[in-house]
Amino acid sequence: MVRSRATQPRSRLNRWRLTDVPIRIPVVVRDPQGHSVGGLRRQDFRLLVDGRPYPIADFAENLILPAPASAHAVTTLRYIALYFDDLHMTSTEIIRATDAADGYFVRHLGYWDRVGIFTASGQDTLDFTNNKLALHQTLMAIHAHPLNRTIGNACPPMSDFEGYLVLDLRQALAREVAIEDALQCMHLSGGGGKRPSLTALREAAQRADQQARVILRAQEHRSSELLANLGKLINHVAMLPDPRRIVVISPGFLNAVFERQINDIVWRASHLNIVISAMDISPQLRQLSFDALADSPAQAHEQALSVARYHMQMGRAAMGTEVLMQLAAGTGGNFVSNTYDAEFAFPKAVRLPRTHYVLTFYIPSYLANGNHHRVQVILLRHPGFSVQAEDSYFAPMLYQRTPSRMRRKGLRTVPRARLRAPHPAT
Repeated sequence: MVRSRATQPRSRLNRWRLTDVPIRIPVVVRDPQGHSVGGLRRQDFRLLVDGRPYPIADFAENLILPAPASAHAVTTLRYIALYFDDLHMTSTEIIRATDAADGYFVRHLGYWDRVGIFTASGQDTLDFTNNKLALHQTLMAIHAHPLNRTIGNACPPMSDFEGYLVLDLRQALAREVAIEDALQCMHLSGGGGKRPSLTALREAAQRADQQARVILRAQEHRSSELLANLGKLINHVAMLPDPRRIVVISPGFLNAVFERQINDIVWRASHLNIVISAMDISPQLRQLSFDALADSPAQAHEQALSVARYHMQMGRAAMGTEVLMQLAAGTGGNFVSNTYDAEFAFPKAVRLPRTHYVLTFYIPSYLANGNHHRVQVILLRHPGFSVQAEDSYFAPMLYQRTPSRMRRKGLRTVPRARLRAPHPAT
């Protein structure tokens, strides 16, 4: 059960109009051991919006009581929704994630727990239940999307982040790596240390650009479907009583064109008091090692390309992690980074913080125009504690300034003085 403990009524300085729009910022404060800290007050926090202090209009502390030990205790059910990103995960990652979930619930599924299994593709789902056999069968049935296998066997092999660098940012080194991979898979490298012909280089460059377009188009489609189904899951979970949580298990995805959609999901979940935790299940990166220095320009070139591939893998992991961190920080959930040990990481993702705070401030309705703003939550008088909160937000799109009909047609507007009503005759 979730209990909300509000502080004293707002002061005169924090009054707002009925037309103002509330902005809620969930905050989790942790001690050096990583445990959530309770008992803090409004005076312990300072809120900065775009670098300027902003008054905290409402303050509340949400307490999540521990699960009762007895099955006959009077309490409410506890709902856990597992959301597997089968659109981005490979078969190996799905096996790691589902095995960790199955092992955890075999040992820790309680009488009052209800677990639902949902996927980004909408396949292999199970509504909330405490039937361990049904959970096991559904977890074992989850598989990677066929599109992942098609992209993995493409020529040249290319990740979505590499396609983003090649096509959108036009990065020279990433493009060189893509052309080299295209020469290898198209068997146009020449062999014997010979330089490929100019015709072969042009053909490889065209193949690399074409593959980048295909990769990015598929990535946008998969990410859009993932966010759409996550929004539907939020609507489904919102019909359930507290406490309820969603655990997103994913390697992450590129968020260059989905910032606003992610913000909308965080906005809805935080206002519905739904906690979203995230678990990074991205693949392990192997450390680069060279036995000896390059003895020739060809070897030096090959080593430079290997270093570039490694840095692109790190960039992909960092951008995917940023999405998962935003979902967790914006709703007061836990984010578990990639530890390459899913059985160790999964319990951390499932557990809810025992206490988290909700800071609310209000903006005028005319500022609800969808603009992006920076926000910072500072904890006062408590050194050593860390603050988990969202660092930015998009204002809701409630007001959009549009030109008048005469301005849209390019006509000259009538002066305001001519439109005034005449004074009544005396």
